[in-house]
Amino acid sequence: MAIVVVVLGGCSLDIESEPQGYPGPASEEESHAIYVECMAGFGWEVEDATGDGGFSPGEIPEEQLQDFHDADSSCWQEASIHPEYFSQADWERWYESLKETTRCLEAEGYSIPNQPTLQQFIDGQGLWTPYEYLLDEGIIIGSELPAMHAVCPEEMFWPEPRD
Repeated sequence: MAIVVVVLGGCSLDIESEPQGYPGPASEEESHAIYVECMAGFGWEVEDATGDGGFSPGEIPEEQLQDFHDADSSCWQEASIHPEYFSQADWERWYESLKETTRCLEAEGYSIPNQPTLQQFIDGQGLWTPYEYLLDEGIIIGSELPAMHAVCPEEMFWPEPRD
Protein backbone atom coordinates (compact mmCIF):
# COMPACT_ATOMS: atom_id res chain seq x y z
CA MET A 1 0.00 0.00 0.00
CA ALA A 2 1.32 3.40 -0.90
CA ILE A 3 1.14 6.24 1.50
CA VAL A 4 0.60 9.51 -0.30
CA VAL A 5 1.53 12.86 1.22
CA VAL A 6 1.49 16.28 -0.40
CA VAL A 7 4.79 18.08 0.05
CA LEU A 8 4.52 21.79 0.70
CA GLY A 9 7.98 23.11 0.01
CA GLY A 10 9.02 25.95 2.24
CA CYS A 11 5.72 26.13 4.11
CA SER A 12 5.28 25.78 7.82
CA LEU A 13 2.07 24.40 9.17
CA ASP A 14 -0.05 26.47 11.51
CA ILE A 15 -1.98 23.97 13.57
CA GLU A 16 -2.80 26.42 16.32
CA SER A 17 -6.10 27.31 14.69
CA GLU A 18 -8.64 24.58 13.99
CA PRO A 19 -9.15 24.08 10.25
CA GLN A 20 -12.64 24.87 9.04
CA GLY A 21 -13.07 22.04 6.60
CA TYR A 22 -11.03 19.49 4.82
CA PRO A 23 -10.94 19.87 1.03
CA GLY A 24 -9.20 16.60 0.22
CA PRO A 25 -10.56 13.08 -0.20
CA ALA A 26 -12.25 11.64 2.87
CA SER A 27 -11.45 7.99 2.20
CA GLU A 28 -9.14 5.71 0.30
CA GLU A 29 -11.96 4.86 -2.12
CA GLU A 30 -12.56 8.54 -2.86
CA SER A 31 -8.83 9.13 -3.33
CA HIS A 32 -8.61 6.24 -5.80
CA ALA A 33 -11.61 7.51 -7.77
CA ILE A 34 -10.10 11.00 -7.99
CA TYR A 35 -6.80 9.53 -9.19
CA VAL A 36 -8.38 7.34 -11.88
CA GLU A 37 -10.53 10.23 -13.16
CA CYS A 38 -7.56 12.60 -13.19
CA MET A 39 -5.37 10.13 -15.09
CA ALA A 40 -8.16 9.64 -17.64
CA GLY A 41 -8.15 13.40 -18.13
CA PHE A 42 -4.49 13.10 -19.14
CA GLY A 43 -5.36 10.22 -21.49
CA TRP A 44 -4.13 7.39 -19.27
CA GLU A 45 -6.38 4.46 -18.39
CA VAL A 46 -5.23 2.96 -15.11
CA GLU A 47 -6.60 0.18 -12.98
CA ASP A 48 -6.01 -0.85 -9.40
CA ALA A 49 -3.88 -3.90 -10.14
CA THR A 50 -3.28 -4.83 -6.51
CA GLY A 51 -6.59 -3.94 -4.87
CA ASP A 52 -4.90 -1.48 -2.51
CA GLY A 53 -4.00 1.48 -4.68
CA GLY A 54 -1.24 -0.17 -6.70
CA PHE A 55 -2.40 1.35 -9.97
CA SER A 56 -1.05 0.10 -13.25
CA PRO A 57 -1.30 1.68 -16.68
CA GLY A 58 -0.03 -1.47 -18.38
CA GLU A 59 2.87 -1.07 -20.80
CA ILE A 60 4.14 2.49 -21.23
CA PRO A 61 6.14 3.26 -24.37
CA GLU A 62 9.50 4.71 -23.37
CA GLU A 63 8.87 7.95 -25.27
CA GLN A 64 5.73 8.49 -23.14
CA LEU A 65 7.30 7.63 -19.79
CA GLN A 66 7.94 11.25 -18.74
CA ASP A 67 4.39 12.25 -19.70
CA PHE A 68 3.06 9.40 -17.59
CA HIS A 69 5.22 10.34 -14.59
CA ASP A 70 4.12 14.00 -14.87
CA ALA A 71 0.44 12.99 -14.98
CA ASP A 72 0.91 10.48 -12.16
CA SER A 73 2.55 13.09 -9.92
CA SER A 74 -0.13 15.68 -10.63
CA CYS A 75 -2.96 13.21 -10.07
CA TRP A 76 -1.57 11.81 -6.81
CA GLN A 77 -1.26 15.37 -5.55
CA GLU A 78 -4.90 15.98 -6.42
CA ALA A 79 -5.97 12.69 -4.81
CA SER A 80 -3.79 13.06 -1.70
CA ILE A 81 -4.40 14.02 1.84
CA HIS A 82 -3.73 17.69 2.59
CA PRO A 83 -1.75 18.03 5.82
CA GLU A 84 -2.04 21.81 5.80
CA TYR A 85 -5.65 21.28 6.94
CA PHE A 86 -4.88 18.84 9.76
CA SER A 87 -5.81 19.63 13.32
CA GLN A 88 -3.49 18.80 16.21
CA ALA A 89 -5.69 15.77 16.92
CA ASP A 90 -5.29 14.57 13.30
CA TRP A 91 -1.49 14.79 13.57
CA GLU A 92 -1.51 12.96 16.88
CA ARG A 93 -3.73 10.16 15.53
CA TRP A 94 -1.59 9.71 12.39
CA TYR A 95 1.66 9.78 14.36
CA GLU A 96 0.37 7.25 16.90
CA SER A 97 -0.78 4.90 14.13
CA LEU A 98 2.75 4.98 12.66
CA LYS A 99 4.29 4.41 16.08
CA GLU A 100 2.03 1.36 16.46
CA THR A 101 3.31 0.02 13.13
CA THR A 102 6.87 0.75 14.29
CA ARG A 103 6.35 -1.17 17.55
CA CYS A 104 5.02 -4.12 15.55
CA LEU A 105 8.01 -4.07 13.16
CA GLU A 106 10.42 -3.88 16.09
CA ALA A 107 8.68 -6.88 17.68
CA GLU A 108 9.31 -8.67 14.37
CA GLY A 109 13.04 -7.95 14.72
CA TYR A 110 13.49 -4.79 12.64
CA SER A 111 15.43 -1.87 14.10
CA ILE A 112 14.05 1.55 13.27
CA PRO A 113 16.36 4.22 14.74
CA ASN A 114 15.98 7.99 14.65
CA GLN A 115 12.21 8.01 14.89
CA PRO A 116 10.86 11.55 14.88
CA THR A 117 9.11 13.13 17.81
CA LEU A 118 5.53 14.24 17.20
CA GLN A 119 6.73 17.81 16.61
CA GLN A 120 9.42 16.65 14.16
CA PHE A 121 6.77 14.59 12.35
CA ILE A 122 4.51 17.64 12.09
CA ASP A 123 7.38 19.90 11.03
CA GLY A 124 8.31 17.33 8.36
CA GLN A 125 4.69 17.36 7.16
CA GLY A 126 4.29 13.64 7.76
CA LEU A 127 7.15 12.55 5.52
CA TRP A 128 8.26 9.69 7.76
CA THR A 129 7.00 6.14 7.99
CA PRO A 130 8.75 3.06 9.34
CA TYR A 131 8.36 1.26 6.02
CA GLU A 132 9.88 4.21 4.12
CA TYR A 133 12.90 3.95 6.41
CA LEU A 134 13.26 0.19 5.83
CA LEU A 135 12.93 0.65 2.06
CA ASP A 136 15.28 3.64 1.88
CA GLU A 137 17.96 1.80 3.86
CA GLY A 138 17.67 -1.29 1.65
CA ILE A 139 16.65 -3.44 4.62
CA ILE A 140 13.58 -4.62 2.72
CA ILE A 141 12.48 -4.48 -0.91
CA GLY A 142 9.11 -3.45 -2.28
CA SER A 143 8.03 -6.99 -3.10
CA GLU A 144 8.19 -7.82 0.63
CA LEU A 145 5.64 -5.16 1.58
CA PRO A 146 2.40 -7.13 1.09
CA ALA A 147 3.53 -9.91 3.46
CA MET A 148 4.90 -7.38 5.94
CA HIS A 149 1.70 -5.30 5.82
CA ALA A 150 -0.26 -8.45 6.66
CA VAL A 151 1.69 -8.73 9.93
CA CYS A 152 2.30 -5.02 10.67
CA PRO A 153 -0.29 -2.91 8.86
CA GLU A 154 0.44 0.70 7.98
CA GLU A 155 -2.97 2.18 7.53
CA MET A 156 -3.72 4.98 5.13
CA PHE A 157 -4.47 8.07 7.20
CA TRP A 158 -7.55 10.21 6.70
CA PRO A 159 -8.32 13.19 8.93
CA GLU A 160 -11.47 13.30 10.98
CA PRO A 161 -14.33 14.97 9.10
CA ARG A 162 -15.15 18.51 10.24
CA ASP A 163 -18.02 20.79 9.38
